[in-house]
Amino acid sequence: VEGSDLIYSCDRKFVAKPILDKDCNIILDMLPKYAEFMSNNPNSFLLRMMALLRVSRGKKMVPYLVVENFFNSRIPLHFMFQIAGSTSALE
Repeated sequence: VEGSDLIYSCDRKFVAKPILDKDCNIILDMLPKYAEFMSNNPNSFLLRMMALLRVSRGKKMVPYLVVENFFNSRIPLHFMFQIAGSTSALE
């Protein structure tokens, strides 16, 4: 969800971010292949998804994605890029 706050674990090893329902469904669809790939490629630089959950915020259940915080990595960062995509051209 654009402009939403990130929530960090106390040790800053993990980050939780609210996501859209449609993104939650996409993640659930790709999860079996993602889990297999990550299991077969433990040194992958892909983002490590740790949990997908829903949190009650008032009367609404908001999906959150919990990922490993790549800024808290032992691997030095030489370059950093933000990749943002849009599906508007695909629709």
